[in-house]
Amino acid sequence: KSGETEIQEQPQPAALHLSDFSSLWATQFTTPVPRLVAIPQGQFMMGSPSNEPGHCTSETQRIVEIKHDFWMLETPCTQELWFAVMRSNPSEHIGPKLPVELVSWYDCQEFCKKLNGLFPNLNFRLPTEAEWEYACRAGTNTAFNDGSACIDLASYKTTLNPLGWFKGNSGGRTHPVGLKKPNAWGLHDMHGGVWEWCQDE
Repeated sequence: KSGETEIQEQPQPAALHLSDFSSLWATQFTTPVPRLVAIPQGQFMMGSPSNEPGHCTSETQRIVEIKHDFWMLETPCTQELWFAVMRSNPSEHIGPKLPVELVSWYDCQEFCKKLNGLFPNLNFRLPTEAEWEYACRAGTNTAFNDGSACIDLASYKTTLNPLGWFKGNSGGRTHPVGLKKPNAWGLHDMHGGVWEWCQDE
């Protein structure tokens, strides 16, 4: 029910200095160092209110507490990053800066496993659903992470256009990551674009 508190307990990642990570990355790969964003621990209201257009009837609002700081990629995983780690590219729309697509949850687990083999103790994993939504919202409690509300389903396209790619503006294909407006914590493409797997899905 609304107001119930859920506490997200996840293993705390090792302390990470971006300069150290950049140096480590360069010893393994020639591709650009993936940019990571520090997400602070905190509390938020997960889910959408029942009167919000597009609300799923199975969704219940609840307060969630994120107990630890964590890191997230600045953008969805690009094809050049995926290929550097996995040596394959399953995507339909090909381009180094395009988000990787057509990957399963199990593929993503293998991706994280390979990264952890190269960089021990950094604890790479997918975010939980709660961590993902918390990071997406970046302190907002509105339908969109720039503080905009979803007034009705007929006009949401205007609001969503600066924030992400969707059926109304994508031309039926993926686009390079990072072109749309980031949220307050510097994360891009959290709205629209490709589906993003979570650890607990």
